[in-house]
Order: sequence, then C-alpha cells, then structure tokens
Amino acid sequence: MDTILEKELKGSVYTLWMNEPSSRNALSPAMVTELTHEIDYVINTTEIRVLVIRGRGDGFCSGANLASFSKSGNPGMELEVLRESRALANMFCQLNALPKPVVCVVHGYAYGGAIGLIAASDYILADPSTMMSFSEVKLGLVPATIMPYVAQRMNEGKMRELMLTGRRFNAEDAIDFGLISEVTPSISIPEKLTDLLGSLLEGAPLAQGICKTLILETRCNHSFHNMVDHTSTVLAEMRAGDEAKEGIAAFLEKRKAKFNRRHEL
Repeated sequence: MDTILEKELKGSVYTLWMNEPSSRNALSPAMVTELTHEIDYVINTTEIRVLVIRGRGDGFCSGANLASFSKSGNPGMELEVLRESRALANMFCQLNALPKPVVCVVHGYAYGGAIGLIAASDYILADPSTMMSFSEVKLGLVPATIMPYVAQRMNEGKMRELMLTGRRFNAEDAIDFGLISEVTPSISIPEKLTDLLGSLLEGAPLAQGICKTLILETRCNHSFHNMVDHTSTVLAEMRAGDEAKEGIAAFLEKRKAKFNRRHEL
C-alpha cells in the first residue's frame, strides 16, 4: 500500500516525497500530521544532516485540501477546524526553525500552503515550468499560516499585490520575488541537487544549526544592543568549540575538514 509521504535516507540526507498525486499532494490533515512527525524525527536524529522535500506526480503541492475544508462552516466543527489550523501553523513553524538545512525541489505547481513549505525552507530548486500563486483570496480564504514565512522572503509591496489578486506567477518571477533560490531544467535538477547537497554537507552541523537560529533571532524585535551581546557570546562559544578547532586546523593544514555529525561546544 502506498504511503502519502515516502521517506528515503541516503547517507545523511533524508528526503520526504509527498505522494498523493490524486489530490495533487494537498496538505490534508493526514499529510500535515505525517510531515510534522517526520520533521520532528529529523530534528532528533543526529545522523541526518539535510532534509529534502519533494512532490510526486505532476506538481509539488497544491496547498490546502479543499475537500477537508468543505465542512468547516458546519455547526459543531469550530474546535476541529481550529485544531487543524493550529496543526498546519505548527508544522510550518517547526520546519522554519529546523536546525538543519532544508531544501525544496519544486516542479509543476505550488499554490497557497505549498508556498509556506517553500518559504520556511533554506534553498529552493525549481523547474522553469513551475507556476505559483497565493490563491486563497479567490476561495474566500487568507494565507494566514504561511504569511510569517513568506514575509521573511518577500517585500511587503509584492506580498500585497500577489496575495490580494491571487494572480499566478512563474519560477523566474519567484526568483525576483525572493521565493526561489535557483531555476534549472528538470533534466539538470539531479546534478544541481547533488552539488548543493555536497556543499551543505561540507558545513559544520552545529555551526549550521546555530547560524539558522541566529538568522531567525535577528528578524525578531530584539534591540541592537541585546543582539550585540548575544551574537558576540555565540561567536565566542563557537570559536572555543570542536567544530571551529577542526575547521581552522583543516584550513591551515590545507585539507578538507572532517566534522563529526555532532560536536559539542
């Protein structure tokens, strides 16, 4: 029996394939539950260094599962609707804060909530045929749970335009908007992905995790004074850690650094 979320571990790279082409890999409650469980697994599995998210079939993900939304206005459904909304929001939050590199490989289409997966990731490879849109307003909805992560990548003016009109845009546009990192033909994606993963795996895992945390913290409403204290403390701790010792020694000795999967400060 096919699973709606395929898992593939190769070395220290963990790939999740959304595998429900019949629903266009929609973010159904079941899909959200599976994604949340697997993201938590990645967080707690030291051997996994990088997470890759992809979609089976003719597109990446169509966003919300509208079939599950159709009964939302029925009497007595309020708590269930709120529970599902919070589960979706928590999944995006967990992905965004994952202390390991996250790569999305996108093709075909990415609508609504699918852009939340993209915006909460670190590097996005896309096929040039990919079409995207914030389609929520055309359905009487709002892109609420994905908005904090889209705002990390897009300027407010472009968000207003695209979210209020719901108009479609292509992968090249998405690069200009800051949503996608690189557009490459589908035939070249395996090679590009291999090169990217190689680069990510050369990084020190603890340093990568702390780097992501600092990026998120600098976007919060911290005063510059507090951030000076915080960032200088983090740098001092990292300089004294095993990863820095190995990385600097390798540089001076003109060799490739050999980072353990988990170094301690």
